[in-house]
Amino acid sequence: MASIDTSTSQVCEYDFVEQPHKIFFCPVLFDVLVEPYQMLCCGNHLSREAYQRLRGKPCPVCRQENLAAVKDKFHKRTVMSQLVRCPNKEEGCEWEGELGNLEQHLSYAGQCQYVWIDCPYVCGERAQRRELEEHKSHHCPLRPFTCQYCNHKATHQEVTEDHWPVCQKYPLPCPNECGQEIERQSLEEHQEQTCPLESIECEFLYAGCNAVLQRHLMPAHMEEGMAAHLSMLARVGRQQADLIERQAEQINTLMKMQLRMVENNIVPVDFTIDFDDEEWHSSPFYSHVGGYKMRLCVYTNGQGEYADGTHVSVFVNLMRGEFDDLLKWPFNGDVIT
Repeated sequence: MASIDTSTSQVCEYDFVEQPHKIFFCPVLFDVLVEPYQMLCCGNHLSREAYQRLRGKPCPVCRQENLAAVKDKFHKRTVMSQLVRCPNKEEGCEWEGELGNLEQHLSYAGQCQYVWIDCPYVCGERAQRRELEEHKSHHCPLRPFTCQYCNHKATHQEVTEDHWPVCQKYPLPCPNECGQEIERQSLEEHQEQTCPLESIECEFLYAGCNAVLQRHLMPAHMEEGMAAHLSMLARVGRQQADLIERQAEQINTLMKMQLRMVENNIVPVDFTIDFDDEEWHSSPFYSHVGGYKMRLCVYTNGQGEYADGTHVSVFVNLMRGEFDDLLKWPFNGDVIT
């Protein structure tokens, strides 16, 4: 038995079907001569590694100085034609073939179902070739995966861990445990409109019914409480009629007051008063409908030579208004404050 490094980076042992002649082994390292070098001095063979170590030194067989050798392709063909068994025989592989074909048999593209292979999706896991498809299809977290609810494409890990918690079409159980699964985007609508176990208020809440029941119980409540609801509606109707009557009286009184003010040329004036300021200004107003725009100015400590400090001065200021083009100018009306 001997070992080599294959292209799959595995160290395997050669299990020859028949024990080969000693000429197929290196007399120095005792490994199989897969890369034989024939020594020019005595014709014996060394492995590549042995020759690299001994080059320029005495021959290990005939002791001639300054060892030199050349590759022996014929001897290599003879060695590589020896029959060997797969190193995964104990795992169940029944392959037998020439030593020269063993590396291909164990390679990534080979046929040995028991060789260990790195996952092609680079998840860090390894699997035997016979189990690789199962790993790729059902277990690899980095395998391509499509959300079955919205067709979002990514890795299995990204879809299940990052996408599903926000997928708007992902089905969620109703929080009221009504037994239905609803798309995330429709869950709120389901609770507000159709869920039979959602608690809702009676339609006659405005009339005074404070019942709060699950939706599927509300029809029975409406039927059984019909008389009570009608009584509540009647009471609300009387209250609203009384309110309308009071509001009508208030409007009537207000209109009468405004009519008297118009008849007497009385214009109400609003003031924003700041007692720390000696100058007050009213909000703008019109002398009458379609009339002059004005405002009232009050100087609490007087204004002018004869009023300063002794009187309260009141002035009416004319302002630019909407109807100025239709009015007579200059203004010469009487203002009574």
